[in-house]
Amino acid sequence: MLTVNDLEKLEKYIKSGQLEQDFKDGCENDRFYLLELLEKLMDVSELADAAATRLIFRGLPVPPPPSLQTGENGAPPQDS
Repeated sequence: MLTVNDLEKLEKYIKSGQLEQDFKDGCENDRFYLLELLEKLMDVSELADAAATRLIFRGLPVPPPPSLQTGENGAPPQDS
């Protein structure tokens, strides 16, 4: 399980600019890994937001995550 300390280290790594430097200096595999890490972090952030909303507002309907509410470029999703 992650700790707050782990998240603070990640926050410091991103805020310091080291992530961008590692991306700039990295090989193709390193760059792919960093992009994959950021994508996973964004996905988990959506889940955390939804979980926090459920915990705080128990019993109330919870709207879907933003990625399901909007389509490409923030437009409403298109029915297929």
